Amino acid sequence: MAQVEPARSLPALWDRSGPDDGEDTLAVDALLVRPTADEVRALPSFLDALRRIGERAGRPFERLPLDVQNALIERRLRQLVEVCRANPLWRARIDGAIGGRPLASLAAFQDVPATDKETARLFYTGERPGMVVPLSHGGFQIATSGGTASGQPTEIVYPLDELADTYRWAGEFIGRHIVDSLMPPGEARWVACTLADHMMWSSSSMVGGVLQSIPGINYIAAGAIDPQVFGRILAYPGSKAIMGISRSIADLVAYAADVPADDRASLRIAMYGSGALQPKVHAALKALYPNLSIVSFFAA
Repeated sequence: MAQVEPARSLPALWDRSGPDDGEDTLAVDALLVRPTADEVRALPSFLDALRRIGERAGRPFERLPLDVQNALIERRLRQLVEVCRANPLWRARIDGAIGGRPLASLAAFQDVPATDKETARLFYTGERPGMVVPLSHGGFQIATSGGTASGQPTEIVYPLDELADTYRWAGEFIGRHIVDSLMPPGEARWVACTLADHMMWSSSSMVGGVLQSIPGINYIAAGAIDPQVFGRILAYPGSKAIMGISRSIADLVAYAADVPADDRASLRIAMYGSGALQPKVHAALKALYPNLSIVSFFAA
């Protein structure tokens, strides 16, 4: 039996080993006290920190021992709590749950009440009093979320640089764990997205941001498709993946009638979100597309 490599502690992965490693300290003590808005803007990229840890450990972050992952996650949460406390609304909300002390554990973080839509609406619409870094600094994206139950959509504010980092991290993750195992190497790989942005819902641009960041793929911003467009996509040389809401993926059953068998065999992955895909639809898709793997993909 092969020996199991002992878990490396977070400090061991984070030791400074050279003159240029000062920026490696994701959450040094100076960043774990309440920062100013300017200090928040100057914080190093969390994605860069994860990559440095992965390089030092010789494996991606999600393949590190759980104790190492949890130690870094708790340290990052402690930093984010202090960032939020720079805003008086967030400070009152957090301190009311865990007091004014620094975050001590994941269990303490779970004592902070979840941010429901009404709270998000209060903090991030109108004057947006929940912002730590004011909108006047620029570099944000506003997207609309929800409203299907209450009739009042919630606007969410995303920092563009953090969005870009999220896209890269998630795209690389999907590449490692889905695309590399399900789409043959050595040929063109295509990933199509059937979502479309509407009324400030940034479904296409944000999900597309993730899908475009999968290494080694060709991206197709298809939007709403019909049988002709779908057939054109499958006629491209190479293997294909497609992402859409569950209804759009179910439509591929009917679209198969107009697609030659060889082209149908090139569809390797179907990723669905916004609802369940019924077992009978699963079965029909697998019968019509013999190499297809069906994966649940929810943008959140």
